[in-house]
Amino acid sequence: AAAFSYIARYAPEQAEYVSALLYRHFGEDALLWAIVVRRESGFNLTARHSSTGCYGLFQLHPCHRAALERAGGDWHSTEDQAAYAKRMYDAQGLKPWSVRRAALNEYNKIKGAE
Repeated sequence: AAAFSYIARYAPEQAEYVSALLYRHFGEDALLWAIVVRRESGFNLTARHSSTGCYGLFQLHPCHRAALERAGGDWHSTEDQAAYAKRMYDAQGLKPWSVRRAALNEYNKIKGAE
């Protein structure tokens, strides 16, 4: 419920889909990932960073495209991007995402206010 409420504040039209996606892939970390995604892509499913080429909701770097596709994923599938982001998170934590410090600070502030 926390991730849905958070997303609904910023992107009400995406709240149901994105929160379900995040709960499905990240479980209890869905709120943290809602914050990461807002900071990375603004909940835009097809966001593309003009200088780095990072793409999608999770702003995956193009260097990850081959690995995602080798694993049978589709670069343009938000579901496949979420699964790949979860594998990266399990292996490296939030290290691959440049917004990690700001996202963690915001997450801790929200959790502290509960």
